[in-house]
Amino acid sequence: CFCSNGRCERDEAGRCPMTLGFFDRLPAARDELLDCGIMTEDALDDIAWQHQLCPFELALQMLPWVNVVMADFNYVFDPLVRLQHFAEDRSDTLLLVDEAHNLLDRSRSMYSARLDRLQCLDEAARCRQHHPQVANRLDRLATELRAHAKEQKDDTQTSDVANASLARRAADVVEAMVASQGQVPGLPESSGELFRVLCRYMVIKDLFGEQHRSITHIGKSGRRKQVEVVLFCQDASSSLKKQYKLFKASVIFSATLRPATFYRDALGLPDSTARLQLASPFDPDRALHCIIDWIDTRYRQRQTSLPALLDVIHDVCSSKAGNYLVFFPSHAYLNQAYTAYVSRYPNQDTWKQDAEGSRDQQLEILARLEEPGHRIGFAVQGGIYGEGIDYVGDRLIGVIVVGPGLPGLDTQTQLISAHYQQQGHDGFDFAYRYPGFTRVLQTVGRLIRGESDGGVVLLIDARFRSSFYRKLYPEHWQVEQPATVD
Repeated sequence: CFCSNGRCERDEAGRCPMTLGFFDRLPAARDELLDCGIMTEDALDDIAWQHQLCPFELALQMLPWVNVVMADFNYVFDPLVRLQHFAEDRSDTLLLVDEAHNLLDRSRSMYSARLDRLQCLDEAARCRQHHPQVANRLDRLATELRAHAKEQKDDTQTSDVANASLARRAADVVEAMVASQGQVPGLPESSGELFRVLCRYMVIKDLFGEQHRSITHIGKSGRRKQVEVVLFCQDASSSLKKQYKLFKASVIFSATLRPATFYRDALGLPDSTARLQLASPFDPDRALHCIIDWIDTRYRQRQTSLPALLDVIHDVCSSKAGNYLVFFPSHAYLNQAYTAYVSRYPNQDTWKQDAEGSRDQQLEILARLEEPGHRIGFAVQGGIYGEGIDYVGDRLIGVIVVGPGLPGLDTQTQLISAHYQQQGHDGFDFAYRYPGFTRVLQTVGRLIRGESDGGVVLLIDARFRSSFYRKLYPEHWQVEQPATVD
């Protein structure tokens, strides 16, 4: 949308000029796009701008005219965002799902929703002057949230039922927001985000079932009471299964679907699903995989084992000039190790991933890696630097994985574990060990991206040598277990 990147401005009533008279200007733009062959993002933007059309709506209008569509997961699977084009019988269409390991967490979030009391109060304050009806209904929703948590003693409480009164109050706010459309001035820009939040809550409340739990968090923000209610989907497999059935067939693929039976069940695929596992196309001798089992990275031992960890990082990264990446299971562990490493080795060229890092910062770091040099980066497993990026050639010659990437012990992950346990699976494996090792596989996969690439992988933790993890190692890994750093 051009309004979101500053190329266009909505009028006082909140209307985008690119949508006014849209269908009058559509035919000429459509003809021009059809002549492109492949309609890239740049081509859509350029032609949309020439004809003064919303590029997103223009892309939607082109769907019936094309043979191949590339889109995010949510346009097929999300109950609120999925396109009508993919929500009806598509028996003439093949569905390809790339990076399918990400669909597991993404699908849970698509079928989850949340309400935040402070967000409602803040938005009510912004709407009070020009849209008092919206503000009053937001106040009532905030009051209902407070009443919902009135008797709660613990910071977090779970339930297998959803509060119907909250959904009704959310619907009242949505009704008031819709009624205010066209008024001058329009609703604050922030109201658009809250509108989507409320709509999602209403839809997920209607879909709430055995696979859901309601979680209520309470706390303090200054003098105000914070209440957050989450309708959490523990398992979206049954919902995914309904979407697959709309298509002629589905092909689900990724480099890290291990073990296959876990992902088959968690992604809602039938037991009869055919499986194809391909060998790596690259020479396995170009990478050395080592288990460093004398460093304990478990939470309670991290402070004690930190000096030994710094020694290994320094010694290995000093053995040959080039770019190295050290991956940690959490930002807290990353920051702890980075601070200690920089203090001990202040003259080394190092960088770290920031939890709130912007896209521009990420691009700047990736551009630096294109230049020759000797650098050590500290990043998070499963983050932007550990997945989906090709570090070709000398951009990366060493990967150090600190710990098996287990998710943190939070309420939602514990609910997932309990859910799978009730389904007859090993809850700890399904909620913690398998997803954690997927992060490890993605991280290690950054090293060899071409036939001439080479380097070293360190897996730091004694747990990596257990039979559980060894059975998950790809066949091309040549794993060694050195006794010392030398």
